[in-house]
Amino acid sequence: MSLLDDESKKRVKEILSRDFRNPVDIMVFTEEEGCRFCKETLQIAREVSSLNPDIMVKHYPYGSSSWEAEKYGIKIFPATIIASPEKDYGIRFFGIPSGYEFETYLKDILMVSNGKTMLRDSTKDFIKSIREPLNIKVFVTPTCPYCPSMVFYAHQFAFENDMIIGEMIEAMEFPKLAEKYNVTGVPKLVVNDLHELIGMRSEKQLVDFLKHVLED
Repeated sequence: MSLLDDESKKRVKEILSRDFRNPVDIMVFTEEEGCRFCKETLQIAREVSSLNPDIMVKHYPYGSSSWEAEKYGIKIFPATIIASPEKDYGIRFFGIPSGYEFETYLKDILMVSNGKTMLRDSTKDFIKSIREPLNIKVFVTPTCPYCPSMVFYAHQFAFENDMIIGEMIEAMEFPKLAEKYNVTGVPKLVVNDLHELIGMRSEKQLVDFLKHVLED
């Protein structure tokens, strides 16, 4: 059974026709045992791919693709990477990209395809100036309306700088991780496993937060 109904497919097809320039890969990492939404995550990728011939799904089942999982730093499943055929930008989804996060998924595909973010020039300059590795985790739930903006900021930062990895983590799918990082509300950002920020923030507030992180 299709996860996207006919009306949704029509809308997604229209979205994916906007500013779509270059091919995009959707890399999906799954595991056979104990993975709650692996099948659905792969199905979402395939249904989206079917709406645009320049979107290719690359499936990596863990049993036969452990080398690829290690290469891309994938340790929990399902995982999705939105990339170009030539480059991994550090854009990660851990958990099913459903609910509000499906919009981020589509935005990421367009961003990778047309090669540009929606960030202010001053933000781009700052992000590009970062010279040390940053891992930005954003804990979310599918019903959180404020989470997609924070995830998309993290993914845009990753797109602009190879030193940054932006991760969406679905808190309900990974309760042990949510407990480890004391996630009591979403969205919650965790940078380099040390610095935390809870709630919706503006682009400027996120830049100021990252400046503080880098000065610490």
